[in-house]
Amino acid sequence: MHLEIATAELLRFSREDFSESQEIWRKEIRENFQKMKAEGSNLPQLEEELIKRRKEGLRHAQDVREHYESKLERANNLYMELTACMLQLEKREQELIKREQLTLYNKHRKSIVRPIIKAQEKLDRLGKKRTHRSGSEVTTPDSMKNTEGSMTTSSELVPASPTKMHARKSRHRRNNSRGSMKDITSAQISIYI
Repeated sequence: MHLEIATAELLRFSREDFSESQEIWRKEIRENFQKMKAEGSNLPQLEEELIKRRKEGLRHAQDVREHYESKLERANNLYMELTACMLQLEKREQELIKREQLTLYNKHRKSIVRPIIKAQEKLDRLGKKRTHRSGSEVTTPDSMKNTEGSMTTSSELVPASPTKMHARKSRHRRNNSRGSMKDITSAQISIYI
């Protein structure tokens, strides 16, 4: 096939040129064969070097993989510890919030309930004193006159008249409130009449 391609060139050569080129080709072929023989003896060494390189590459890849796996395992362990700590923190925060709410509720309850309880106790004490006094002494108008050194005044014994009570209330009314001073004075005048 190569000869068919090169037939035109070969026909142009003269015999002398062809013989010279044939000798050149033979030399080149011999040199190539010698190189191949020399390299053929080196082929097992080259293969061994390639095998060594591949083994080193595999070892390096395995080392990298082991290192990566150890780092990944460590990171996973740290993540698990962190999540456990976060859960504990959330639990403690919820407990603190509950405690704060209870203390605030108790304080609020105490601040509301204590004054009411104290006032109730005072009323109970006063009620007991009044019942004790009323049970021990029966007060009548005659006995009031007979007792000496009593501190009661006439204003305490005599109830106030309704007109005075009405007049007192009218003093504390505002100008813009319901009813006017005219209505109040007209009501007072009608009472006197």
